[in-house]
Amino acid sequence: MIHKYLKAIEIVKQKYQEKDSLYPLMVSSIYGLLCKYETQEDLIKNLFKETIILIEPGEINDILKRHKIETEVEEKEDSIYSTYGGSNQGNLVYINEQGEIKYQKEKPFIVCTKDVSPEDLLNTFCHEMNHLIKGEKNGFSLMQEENTFYYYLRTGLAYYCYEYQKGEEDVEYTVLFGYLDEAINTIQTTEIMESILSLKDWINDKNIKNYLDSLDEKRLKQDIGYHEITPQIRELWNTDTFKEIIEKYIIEGNIKALSQEFDSYTYEGAFEELSDCIDKIYELTEVNSKNKYIKKYQNKINNIIQKFKASIKKSYKKNFIFQ
Repeated sequence: MIHKYLKAIEIVKQKYQEKDSLYPLMVSSIYGLLCKYETQEDLIKNLFKETIILIEPGEINDILKRHKIETEVEEKEDSIYSTYGGSNQGNLVYINEQGEIKYQKEKPFIVCTKDVSPEDLLNTFCHEMNHLIKGEKNGFSLMQEENTFYYYLRTGLAYYCYEYQKGEEDVEYTVLFGYLDEAINTIQTTEIMESILSLKDWINDKNIKNYLDSLDEKRLKQDIGYHEITPQIRELWNTDTFKEIIEKYIIEGNIKALSQEFDSYTYEGAFEELSDCIDKIYELTEVNSKNKYIKKYQNKINNIIQKFKASIKKSYKKNFIFQ
């Protein structure tokens, strides 16, 4: 614990001093992330140093505009950013005046509004930082076939696939495992909050301790965000095997191996079906939380979960017999 705390201070002091108002939030956050990813100290250190961090009053898109940060979000799609925050890995693909596809590496950024409770600000920052950490390795690729460009972006489990046709303004894209990724990221962030709260038991730094004491502990122990879908996979996450499968592959981004291992406990295509059901529930709930089809997808998810748990139980019994 002490090592991680001292490491968190070392990392944060690359950008913030003790007198800065955000210093306690940053030290607490980085400590929690170091606890979550014990073997990724260098990755977290380098990513934190590189990332532009904007924590200001106002709405997210207004903050981005003030700092002239370009995103691929159109005006009409502003609502896809949560009220609280957003992040971007800094990979920018654009079409120049000659109609050519260009790639430009930018600094990653995290943007959070200050117009929320201290608990929600801490949770949001860690949630977004968690996305960046999980998408840092093998998170981007660009491929060209004649006049078509393919741009792939991974933000954890989620895979965004963009298709650019030279001479065309419209961009086609698909998202794989997008909302499942958000639900998992939400639960992981709750675990990070629990690590942060454990600091209160032994920390002596008054500045950090006063900050932690001011936080609503009950609020931080709840899953904050994506309430439509996060409860759907809580039972699955609470099986150690599922959590181990996700976290074995997520940093390196080997989503194919991850999916195949999950399917080995259930059936071929189960992981994709789980993700599709999560997508459907989120989309239907956004329109009408009482939509009759929501129950149908919840039942499908439950069937997959029960099959997964039964397979684990059978495996445990078999291993026990042959010990």
